[in-house]
Amino acid sequence: MSIIRGAVFDLDGTLLDSMNFWKDCGKDFVRAHGIEPEEGLSEKLYRMSMAQGALYLKQTYFPSASEEEIGKGIEQVLQDDYAKHIQLKDGAQETLDFLSSRGIPCALATATPEQLFRPALTRLNIESYFCAVLTCPALNTSKETPLIYQKAAELLKTAPEETVVFEDALIPIRTAYEAGFFTAGVYDSSCGNDISKIREYSCVFLESLADFTETVKNGALVIAQ
Repeated sequence: MSIIRGAVFDLDGTLLDSMNFWKDCGKDFVRAHGIEPEEGLSEKLYRMSMAQGALYLKQTYFPSASEEEIGKGIEQVLQDDYAKHIQLKDGAQETLDFLSSRGIPCALATATPEQLFRPALTRLNIESYFCAVLTCPALNTSKETPLIYQKAAELLKTAPEETVVFEDALIPIRTAYEAGFFTAGVYDSSCGNDISKIREYSCVFLESLADFTETVKNGALVIAQ
């Protein structure tokens, strides 16, 4: 078993309890305009891309607005959520503190644009835990390829097998696993039917980040001294 010398964290659904805010942002945008949204709108929009969702909202609720205007409005809803409402998931603070106490450098690797989430890092006072913050938009990539994890490991100066990647979603954790990283799956209610596959691609699986230190104590992964 490799000794872990660096850590890479996903943000939404892993460190931040934010997935429901993403799921409801379209519905919240509609309500902010004094319109009662249709039943099941959140679930419908959650299966769409941002562009598809903006088009649907235009066709259904805002025919006189442009898709760009709707997209910016939804982004403003999310900015407000990150700035004021979104909180850390259980065990996130303790996990960051534990890794910091062991001298393990950490990076953030997220598909979310930095202008959305940076206020949450500041408000929750966790910016200082990360020596690098990487985003898919800035790298012009997605988590269907391992580039963001490889860049993070490069900045951490750790090999993939020495780098634990914390993720809550199937495609990212499979990507990291197949690229040779030590993967730590983190349960989130948004996992849905993917949970068994997420477990399959997890070197360790955590029902909560609160279980991380116990997982280390049990020897499921070894942290460098």
